[in-house]
Amino acid sequence: MSEVVVRESRTPRRGLRRLLNPGVIAVVLVLLLVVYPLVRLAIRALAPKGTLDLSAFGVFAQPWIPGMVRDTLLMVGGSVILALIIGSTLAWLNERTDATLGLVGDILPLVPLLVPSIGMAIGWIFLASPDSGFLNGPLVALFPDGFQFDIFTWPGLIFVVTLNLVPYVYLIMSSALRNLDSSLEEASSISGAGLGRTLWRISIPATRQALAGAALLTVIVGLALFSVPSVIGASANIDIFSVRIIRLVKQTFPADVGGAAVLGLFLFGVIASIFYVYQRISSTGHFATIGGKTFRTALVSLGRWKWVARALVLLYILLASVLPIAALVIVAVQPYWTPKIDPSVFTTDHFAMIFNVKSLSDSLRNSTLLAAIVGGLSTAIAVAITIFSRNLAPRMRGIVRGVMKMPSAVSAVVLGLSFLVAFAGPPFSLSGTFVILGLAYFVLFLPEVSIAAESASSQIGRDLEEAARVSGASHLRASVTIVWRLMLPAALRGWALIFVLIIGELASATLLSGLKTPVVGAVILQIWDSGGFGQLAALAATITAVSTIAVIILNFAARLVRRRW
Repeated sequence: MSEVVVRESRTPRRGLRRLLNPGVIAVVLVLLLVVYPLVRLAIRALAPKGTLDLSAFGVFAQPWIPGMVRDTLLMVGGSVILALIIGSTLAWLNERTDATLGLVGDILPLVPLLVPSIGMAIGWIFLASPDSGFLNGPLVALFPDGFQFDIFTWPGLIFVVTLNLVPYVYLIMSSALRNLDSSLEEASSISGAGLGRTLWRISIPATRQALAGAALLTVIVGLALFSVPSVIGASANIDIFSVRIIRLVKQTFPADVGGAAVLGLFLFGVIASIFYVYQRISSTGHFATIGGKTFRTALVSLGRWKWVARALVLLYILLASVLPIAALVIVAVQPYWTPKIDPSVFTTDHFAMIFNVKSLSDSLRNSTLLAAIVGGLSTAIAVAITIFSRNLAPRMRGIVRGVMKMPSAVSAVVLGLSFLVAFAGPPFSLSGTFVILGLAYFVLFLPEVSIAAESASSQIGRDLEEAARVSGASHLRASVTIVWRLMLPAALRGWALIFVLIIGELASATLLSGLKTPVVGAVILQIWDSGGFGQLAALAATITAVSTIAVIILNFAARLVRRRW
């Protein structure tokens, strides 16, 4: 009886300790930062003056609604289909054929993730604008009335959006194909089936869940994308959901915050529903593995087509990174944008202007500091939550991880709008401050860094912690000295990714930055509207260079840490 009494008396304390777990407390704060702004946004849409008022829903009666929905579906649908085909092909070539480039092949398709999407979009504007694009210069000279590239068209918009989505497909499909047992493929080949039939009957069905997950993820990213549609789609008179929301707030007088809130909530509902389906598919586990206890991977021989396949991988890198970056640099050093490239007139005046004009230099400094500080703090918090949640019960650990990924269901446009409604005015009065920008960036990119932290944590066995505990170390000391050290290299790489995402972010920056806190995202759109192409190219090239340097430094630090520890 006494044992029972003691056990009952300890149960509440154990439950209290679990609730006071630092990981749980941090997750509650994250939950508040996500839910509270969304609730305020809903109140702004439903009851702007404290009583039920559905007048804001009149936005759905606007004549541009059908066109906006149609354009958004066409952009997302077309680019997702192409991204699935290209990303899956690149993954198959690198994982399942002898055209693989090894480690280089693993890294190359992900290079576009390290280039701010706005930099890629502006680079392609300089490459493929009618008459003045670098690719069109020779065509105009040869064929004055003939074919030209035109980036400000449906094909141009879908092309650039596809380049942005391919890495997400590649990440998922390469992992699935890497874990695929090749025995059934070999059996199909021995039975006389050709490569095409084997792919259609064996490989594709075996990875269909991964393919479905990749499709849903790219739909989420495509619906949330703002940077590419804002500079290419708007110039082509293509009306996209995310751009329209910001236009209602920034380019409508008086600002239609209520209508923007209604559209934002609708977009949130769509993305949240897709995200829920994606999570259900992802939670099924290693769905691409075929076979019993072990499996092996045999590479498909492409013969002389191997070099063609490798050329396709390099072509993607050329289109997604090399050409747009080169275009940015060339326009930045030209006195004025012209398709004729004459090195004798190159100048550094536009780069000097970035550091001499206060608004430009301040935006670059502010964005770099926010990317470094918020990126570092986000990484540290995500790693800490992951470490402290390792010892939670499986159900509680699942809740913690689910909350950390919850912001994935909120696009940057909706998050920025909800933060504007919730924190810009009283009682917080954070309008145009670094605090509101920092909080928005932290919430927006927490899922990416938490995924990196969880991936690193899953590779660390509990036996190391148990050995430290047996040796007399406390739970906190064991976590810091063992788990934290082993997770640090992955954390530094996650920090590098968050740095790139923050410094090139446009949607939240446009809504939340102020005159005293300019950031690169908002300034780029202002320069774009004013037509200062030399400044635009110099600023975009500079943030690409800063991002590249940050990625190199943090990855070098990660390698040093791994070697030392």
